[in-house]
Amino acid sequence: MGDNEQKPQEQPKPPPPTPVLNQVILAVIGLLLVLSPIVVLSGSGSLAAVLAKILSGEPVLTSLGMGNGSDQKTVSPQEVEEALPPLVDMSEIFRFDISPDWVVSRFPRVTTGLAILNFQGYRVPLVTGTAEDDLVGTVTYYFDASRQVRRIVFEGTTGNPNRLLAFLATYYGFVYRPTNNPAVYLYVVPEEGSRGETHSYLWIRPRGVLTSSDPQHRFDLSLVLERPDR
Repeated sequence: MGDNEQKPQEQPKPPPPTPVLNQVILAVIGLLLVLSPIVVLSGSGSLAAVLAKILSGEPVLTSLGMGNGSDQKTVSPQEVEEALPPLVDMSEIFRFDISPDWVVSRFPRVTTGLAILNFQGYRVPLVTGTAEDDLVGTVTYYFDASRQVRRIVFEGTTGNPNRLLAFLATYYGFVYRPTNNPAVYLYVVPEEGSRGETHSYLWIRPRGVLTSSDPQHRFDLSLVLERPDR
């Protein structure tokens, strides 16, 4: 190479991640938790581990395995807690004496525009607790033109459905109905003169893979509650 020839200039290295990126990633995690808890929380042992690291004060990028934590802002437990849905009890959720205003005031994030037939839907994230028999998922309330709840739909998971079954049997009269599939369980509200048809029902499906580290996600639940006529 001649003296007059110039060596190609080396490309500058990209700057390290800024602390603002931590806040962006945290916001994305919180948004996913609120908007789609079924997708994020079902089988989410890794996500739970990430949140545990964040709660201990570890930087977000480090918790996600994307950095060594140098020059990064730590996230407070309060910031993580604010991104999670509020804890609620089953008796507070599965009821028909509520209004759209109650739903909006009770939950920090509500998805609307879920109209079916003549009903308007309001969907909220649901977490009843951290025990095996607690529920994780979403609840959708369908209101009619008079702003009365006509239908409640829950989609989610649990580690033990017995507490939910006891609640539904006590307050709504759910009973077990045998099916041709031994892998699923069906509970319904018997309706007189309906020729076997039911409107309120609960499907329970055991998951294909069960892990001891994820005790709240052993059964998939699909619940539909129709407003009692009485």
